[in-house]
Amino acid sequence: MLHAETERLSRIVNDLVTASSLGGDDARRPPGECDVTALAARVLERAAERCPSNLQLRKRLPELPERVAVDEERLEQILDALVDNAIRFSPEGGEVELVLERFNDAIRFGVRDTGTGIEPRHHSHIGEKFYRADPELRHGPAGLGLGLYICHQLAALMNARLWFESTPGSGSTFFLELPA
Repeated sequence: MLHAETERLSRIVNDLVTASSLGGDDARRPPGECDVTALAARVLERAAERCPSNLQLRKRLPELPERVAVDEERLEQILDALVDNAIRFSPEGGEVELVLERFNDAIRFGVRDTGTGIEPRHHSHIGEKFYRADPELRHGPAGLGLGLYICHQLAALMNARLWFESTPGSGSTFFLELPA
């Protein structure tokens, strides 16, 4: 428990540092090349280590022939946060799936969960700084409401698009689309 709480506090501090630096001079940096299939597989490997045994992780990660020009570190940070949220908001016996696909002239990631979904009254606020759709903390340990804010900011810095689809009671899917 001590280890888990230390990791949680470390993530909170890292989120605060990241959120405060997003407007700085080094916010925009040139992209490198990334094997997005390998990156997605790494994200799921790490998630499997902290995923409850009663939750199933799935993947659809086809081998994409091209490497994508993207900030690999930021892409990995976004996918880690989306998968972590999906795990946290999925019920016992639920499922989280990470999908990678080529879509027209883009690379699209989808992180789907079988959780509670997001009530429509929260939709327009998702991604706002310090906003929590679950202020009663029914799903996992408390966070600051910075994770999706950071994801949206990092996606914008990479000229990527981040959005979600959700139906209460049917889970949510968060999409991240990068220019190929």
